[in-house]
Amino acid sequence: MPISPWRALSPDNGDHYLAFERRFRYVVEDPEHTWRRVWIPTVLACPVCEADTGLRLAFKTGMDAAVEAACGIGHTWVEPRVAVVQWMAYCRLRAGQQESGWLWLVEAGYGEEPPPPIDYAKEIRQGAAAVTKHVRRKAKAKVRREIRKARKKVGRRVRNEAMRPVAAVLRMAWAMQAGGVEPVTASRRRPAEPKLPKTPPVSAYRKAYGMQAATKGPKCLVCEDSGRITGPGVSVPCTECRGTVKATTAAAVVAETAKRVAAFDERAAERAVTHEKAAEGRAAARELAAARELAVQKEKAAAQERVSASKQAAAEERIAAEQTPTGKQAPARKQAPARRKAVQKRGGSKPVTTASPAAAPAARSAVDIVVDEHGRVVSSSRPLTPDEVKQVRTAVEKAVDVAAAVAAAAFETASDD
Repeated sequence: MPISPWRALSPDNGDHYLAFERRFRYVVEDPEHTWRRVWIPTVLACPVCEADTGLRLAFKTGMDAAVEAACGIGHTWVEPRVAVVQWMAYCRLRAGQQESGWLWLVEAGYGEEPPPPIDYAKEIRQGAAAVTKHVRRKAKAKVRREIRKARKKVGRRVRNEAMRPVAAVLRMAWAMQAGGVEPVTASRRRPAEPKLPKTPPVSAYRKAYGMQAATKGPKCLVCEDSGRITGPGVSVPCTECRGTVKATTAAAVVAETAKRVAAFDERAAERAVTHEKAAEGRAAARELAAARELAVQKEKAAAQERVSASKQAAAEERIAAEQTPTGKQAPARKQAPARRKAVQKRGGSKPVTTASPAAAPAARSAVDIVVDEHGRVVSSSRPLTPDEVKQVRTAVEKAVDVAAAVAAAAFETASDD
């Protein structure tokens, strides 16, 4: 009998019914493999029309002995090549009952063929073609609509112009039939409706009748916005309004505002005092820097003067030594400036140029002497006598004393400035 297409899959009730859109395959054991079992999937087809798609297979437990099959045209036949046990297991797997012992059946290729892979390039081409066709159709419709509107407008205008003489003839015939009418001189437009007079405001009525304007009364009629209900021996907070809360809140807001203003004024005063102190400090620093610069300039000028005086004294001493006769010594007062010039900065060896006190005939020229920071002779251009060594030490000590006095005077001058 034909398989009913309205049957549902219900393995628990014994109904093993499935319909396939694609080809159905059953498995056959490969006889060539003897060591292991290999299954060959085989496509099932109608023996009459050889249709292999759109098949329906059914098996009713307790009623059918084999699986029945039917094609889309209506051919029905018994299919003994489909094993009943495998078909029932496949139906249970399709119904959602996972049986691990029958998963090999699906892996072997039993059941409906899987769908072919999606051709994304083809799908994109088809989608692009559909979108292009839709856009083109919408554009053509828009152009046709505009053309149709313009055509209708022009046709309506042409039709009105063509029918204008006919309308005039018809109006004349109607007028003659009615006995003639006077020509219309008034405008065909509907006369404007007269505007209604404006209603005067309430203030005008109040002024006309001599009435006083209404005054705004209190919001709370119980306490009259005082926040408390008072009476003979009674004074309680009002429970109908929040006057007390509002008053307290307003007082707190005012106090907080005053506090913030006072803090702001205090910070402003502190900033002003800080700015004044900073300005005074900067002015004092500028004055101190100017005083230091002036002291340095004065010290430089004094040093230059001392150097010039020493150079001049050395030149005079050299000239006097050259002009002194043989066997005589230059005056002692002219040798002192030359000794002062020989003392330089303290802390290193100092060259000293002086004349020998032992007036030998061959030693009338100047002598180059180098002393250290303690006044000891390090080297000389010729051997010195004990008297000459004493004179060198005395000159070095005097030069050190003079340098200390000059430094103390410069320091006192800078301090006074």
